Amino acid sequence: MCDAQTLQAVIANRYDVLQRYAKSLRRTYLEEIEQLRRRSPSRAAALMPLKAYLPRLQRLSEAERAKLSEVARESKPLAVALSMRDELVALWERSSASTEQLVRQLQDWCQRAEASGVGPLAEFSRRLRCYA
Repeated sequence: MCDAQTLQAVIANRYDVLQRYAKSLRRTYLEEIEQLRRRSPSRAAALMPLKAYLPRLQRLSEAERAKLSEVARESKPLAVALSMRDELVALWERSSASTEQLVRQLQDWCQRAEASGVGPLAEFSRRLRCYA
């Protein structure tokens, strides 16, 4: 379970959390590319532009974000992982929410991440719960 201590550790170390999330996202990308290569080489090729965007997600232009969203539609696991990343970032940007609200939101985020069916995302969530 997530508690106030976990929340504070996540917020205080958000850059480290994002770095770890980026590694999880790269693993998701590599796993998805490998699976798509076996099933549909053309869909795997459509995902290749994502590789250039992953290291700099925070600094993408609006045009690049649109392209990223378009390409991510080719892969549900990647679309979920990218969406969950944005939700995680939004969590520590909510300055008006109470600690209890933020703890519930973090707990909900972890539960959804673990139920997503995306292995690297679920693993990241389990580690995040122990972050404090």
